[in-house]
Amino acid sequence: KAEGKGEGKAEGLVEGMIRVAKIMKDNGEPVEKIAAYTRMTSEEIEAL
Repeated sequence: KAEGKGEGKAEGLVEGMIRVAKIMKDNGEPVEKIAAYTRMTSEEIEAL
């Protein structure tokens, strides 16, 4: 049960970072800045 909660929490954090990255990209922030804040790769950010 605890393992499932941990996995769910991790998935939620990833989804949140993706959401933040998309907002930043939509607002014209540089890919390098988004990558630094979210730990996503530039390829992942470009795909948003």
